[in-house]
Amino acid sequence: MSASIIFSEWILKNQTLIGGFSGVGIIIADGRYDRRDIKKELEAFRISVDGQLTKVQAELQAEHEFTQGLILRSAIKTMKALDGNKKDMREFIKEMDKVIKCIEAGEDCQKGDKN
Repeated sequence: MSASIIFSEWILKNQTLIGGFSGVGIIIADGRYDRRDIKKELEAFRISVDGQLTKVQAELQAEHEFTQGLILRSAIKTMKALDGNKKDMREFIKEMDKVIKCIEAGEDCQKGDKN
């Protein structure tokens, strides 16, 4: 699991804390700078957060599409197995074993996905 996924899960679980931290940061910044500078700081912070959230959203979308592809392939292989062609299902299970080992090792498992 990549660090950005862990971070995004933490953000989703701790949304109240994120809001609290942001508020504290604004109060501290307001005490250190006059009001003109705080607007610049807030805009820079917003741009930074927007960029991070866009990156996390893109990673989650890619994982979602990868998972959907695996589900579709699994359904197709299952239907073929029900029709009597069990060879495709055996190969699919071997591929999934490799993917599971890859995930457990914390590697990027999407690189080798061709189907």
